[in-house]
Amino acid sequence: MTGYRLFVRRLVQEWFVQWNILRSIIDGWILLYFIIPAVVFIPVIYHELWQHVDRFWSPQLTLTFLLYLMLFFCSSGHIRTYLFEADQVFLLQKAHFLHQLKRYALVYSLLHKLFVTTILFAAALPILFRTFGFQENSMACLFIIFFAYQMIILFLKKYIRRPLFQKILVSILIVVFNIFIVQSSPPIYGSVGGCIAAFMLGLMLIQTHSTNFFTRELEIERSERAKFTGFIMNFSIDTERTTPFRNRKPILFFKKSKRLFKVRSRENGLLELMLKVFFRDASLFKSYSQLMLLTSVAIFIVPFWVKWLLFALFLFFMRFWLNVAFKKIIDHNFFYVVPFNQEIGGEVWVRFKKWIIVPSIAWITTILLIQLLLKLII
Repeated sequence: MTGYRLFVRRLVQEWFVQWNILRSIIDGWILLYFIIPAVVFIPVIYHELWQHVDRFWSPQLTLTFLLYLMLFFCSSGHIRTYLFEADQVFLLQKAHFLHQLKRYALVYSLLHKLFVTTILFAAALPILFRTFGFQENSMACLFIIFFAYQMIILFLKKYIRRPLFQKILVSILIVVFNIFIVQSSPPIYGSVGGCIAAFMLGLMLIQTHSTNFFTRELEIERSERAKFTGFIMNFSIDTERTTPFRNRKPILFFKKSKRLFKVRSRENGLLELMLKVFFRDASLFKSYSQLMLLTSVAIFIVPFWVKWLLFALFLFFMRFWLNVAFKKIIDHNFFYVVPFNQEIGGEVWVRFKKWIIVPSIAWITTILLIQLLLKLII
């Protein structure tokens, strides 16, 4: 067994785990409403971005704002080591294996960040070329300084444990790098970025021979392995996500828990209970808000002829998601203790659907009308 074989084995094992998690939640609905439209529309939108960049990026938005966005999206991630708790027994006594494992993990982490940076630059390429007049040489220099920034972030995150301090550090570095890029010429920040990247690479390689931060590396690995699982499960509407109980009043909806309907009936009582549960459940309301927010942002970005198709997909998926949410509430243990007449379930479902879908339709329609008016005026 060598460090390289150990690294490959653990990397492939993690890929299989991630694939099994991903496959477990990708059903026909997600494939129909998300993956297939994304595969179809992303190339169309990207081609439209090259042809009419002014439709997607306002001339009033400066280069500084774009750099802030790009630097922000480049600030995530950690240096992976692919260590496990059991390695404290074996690998710490086999220093050569440990050094090899950490070196290959470092190379993989940097290649992964390089790939992510390339995707980010490919997305911003039409704006940089058409709006701000970047050429091939200046783009290469900008890419180098961005990668140097990422290496600094990755290196420092290993030694700073507290998330608050990490956020403060990232904010300061974003401002510093943004000012430096805007105020200097491409050859200067490209050369400085190359020197920083070479220096940081040397420090990272030296650090692979050290075991002083073994506990911190294990902590990062636990966080990174759980990150993908948490991200995927957060978008799975069939996955149960319990909210920790807090003995306090709701902040936004139904704080005094008064009756919603003046006429008291079995249907109104069940509907009132369903609505209050829906808006007070953090996971359900968060998913509902995210769905409307993502659709709103997408409507602002996509070409005009795609907006109505996106609106139709939103209606179909919202109805499907509400059906799942309704069944989730109905299947709660509370209704086994306090059962209700199943004959009124159909009527309550229809009214519940109207209460939730109508505000979202009004919101998306308002955005579409605003876009149409702006298009007619401009």
